[in-house]
Amino acid sequence: MKKETNNFRQYLINNHFAANTIKSYMKAVEQYCSMYENCDAKSLDSYKQYLVKHHRPQTINIRIRSVTCMPRHSSISEQTLLPLPTFSDTRASRPH
Repeated sequence: MKKETNNFRQYLINNHFAANTIKSYMKAVEQYCSMYENCDAKSLDSYKQYLVKHHRPQTINIRIRSVTCMPRHSSISEQTLLPLPTFSDTRASRPH
């Protein structure tokens, strides 16, 4: 997946994404890639569940957006992915 992440980084740079956006997106993609071998619906669902347990809604939204955006700009087939909902607030369901 290293080639795909490099391609994605280059896409972000070429399209003038802000430095902080690139940093956030790459952090999310690298975290995802370190946790899962495949970029498929089952892995994305598992990653989403991990995020809900450990992060705030804004972080969840950024990380899901990053991971689901990457396949459109790499050699990963977008057909392997299912759309994931955006979270508005999960704090009520998170353990304290």
